[in-house]
Amino acid sequence: CVPHHDQVKPADNIFFTIGPPNLSQHTDLHDSAKNLVLIGGKDETSHHWDEQGLINDLTALITSATQDDWLLSTSPRTPDSTEECIKRELGRLPQVKFVGFSETAAGWVEEMYRTHEKVWITADSISMVYEALSAGCRVGILPVKWRKNNNKFQRSLDYLLDQKRIIMLSQYLQGETEWLAHEPLNEADRCAREILGRWWPKNLQ
Repeated sequence: CVPHHDQVKPADNIFFTIGPPNLSQHTDLHDSAKNLVLIGGKDETSHHWDEQGLINDLTALITSATQDDWLLSTSPRTPDSTEECIKRELGRLPQVKFVGFSETAAGWVEEMYRTHEKVWITADSISMVYEALSAGCRVGILPVKWRKNNNKFQRSLDYLLDQKRIIMLSQYLQGETEWLAHEPLNEADRCAREILGRWWPKNLQ
């Protein structure tokens, strides 16, 4: 089971997926006034980390919908200085709550997907993009500066943009605030059915 963006040569033993399968599940508990922001961090092999650029983007995003609630969280890759910047620059806003990665328990982000209708994710955190799409969330992307333009992360985002499953921050700020309705992804189920269909078809329901 291989994501399309890995550009593996087709073969009989290859089953292509829309992103990596994951355990997120769709619910009907989404609150349209709740926004979740998930922030990645440094990875010298894939992108440059522009801390001030991120703060500027987050400020523009949050001030565009001050009536909403905003929950911000980070990842193990997020520099301490970025967390401090977020607390200092954005934590003072009454509609913003910050929960650092170190404060979260296993399964926390999956629970947040269940209740937050809109999820904004930095482009380097591609696995979270597919988790949020599988949970039925509307997904927006915060940009990063890639070291190589033609990389699998950007190819994956381009694929999702072509399908209008996601929206870029620049589009959103220019007034393109509507996401197209799609069935939530469920690649884990699709992979499981493919495996059963190939080797244990009698068990396929």
